[in-house]
Amino acid sequence: MKMSDEEAIQIQARAISLNLSVPRLLVESALHGDPATVSERHALYRELKAIRRQVAGYFSNVNQLTKIGNATGELEPATGPALIASTRVLNRLDDLLATMTPPPDRSVSAAEEAGGGEYE
Repeated sequence: MKMSDEEAIQIQARAISLNLSVPRLLVESALHGDPATVSERHALYRELKAIRRQVAGYFSNVNQLTKIGNATGELEPATGPALIASTRVLNRLDDLLATMTPPPDRSVSAAEEAGGGEYE
């Protein structure tokens, strides 16, 4: 790709301001429009994944209380509704995350990713 020195400097500056590499900036710009919005979508995706992990932890705790209640015969009245609400929230988060494109995982090299790597 040919560009002037001034264009190259502007592209490099824009990439740095968005915390992207120049190639990633060019790809995101070509495929998705404004890369700033792509970065925002990636941030939103990560935030939703974090919320999902927290809700899943809560769900696990409620599920453990249910098991204890079933074993002892003393189930807290709010346990059933809490399980139902947790399931609804997890399902809604899963549905929302399924509509989004995950951000690229920069923690794993392309070679590790292709071979399965140690990160799964």
